[in-house]
Amino acid sequence: VRLERMSRDELYRSHAALALEELAEIFENRRQYDRAAHYWKLLVQLTGTGTSSINEDDEDAAPAMSWEEERLCQIVKSWGWFEDVQPVQVGEPLGLAYWYRNGREATFTAHRVDVTALVADLLAYLRSDPFPIDPNRISVSKLGLNIVREGGDRYLKEKVSEWSLALNPSENHWDQRIEVPVPIDKPGAYLVEAKIDGGHRSSVLVWINDMSILRRPLEDGLFYYVADKKNGTPVGWTKFTFVGYRLSLVNQREDPELDVHGEEVPEALRRQYHVLSKEITKWA
Repeated sequence: VRLERMSRDELYRSHAALALEELAEIFENRRQYDRAAHYWKLLVQLTGTGTSSINEDDEDAAPAMSWEEERLCQIVKSWGWFEDVQPVQVGEPLGLAYWYRNGREATFTAHRVDVTALVADLLAYLRSDPFPIDPNRISVSKLGLNIVREGGDRYLKEKVSEWSLALNPSENHWDQRIEVPVPIDKPGAYLVEAKIDGGHRSSVLVWINDMSILRRPLEDGLFYYVADKKNGTPVGWTKFTFVGYRLSLVNQREDPELDVHGEEVPEALRRQYHVLSKEITKWA
């Protein structure tokens, strides 16, 4: 009640913005998002930071520019995002967990991913002796992130499926979770993207496997077995490519780093290691 008075009373004009922000956050924490949105709107109007009038049904409204308007848009606009998904076996039903807020329809598309190109770029990155190493570039589990970050087009092949789902948003701007069936049954990697009404996009990388690799330690090496994932029968004439790398530390005292002008690079900017990589290819 006291904060309400401060937000309206001319006597406390200088504290009105702080009071409105406090009220909005209080109702957000209580999950009373309608009331929280009301106070965020008042704060945007009071501070004059809004780039446009916020309308929940206006899909063409200008994007938020101020942090106050961003907080408001987080409540009243349509949003959607995927949970991470584990690889599935060919023939198994594939469903993706999708969270959304406020939207009433979402369109999904699936593109085949050029895994060969992804792996080739990973190897080229290691051969380039990078410093510092970007862990996202060398992690197989982050391939989906690389696709989105690099723009995607160079790694995406043909579109294999597109479909839409009607959504039933919860009241009061609460989040809703649904299971989205994916109509794909061929092995490979696929980037599935969702676009909810309002324009927000989310994507996830899906793996559908038809083979498994088993590894067992031996006295003088490692034993690899490639089998059909469904019935366990061995798969013959398989190409294996083993890739490894290590870091070779640089002795700055004995071998100081020089720039293109032949001058010594400051210690804080010097290369601390070199990346040494090796590839072995075998057929089985």
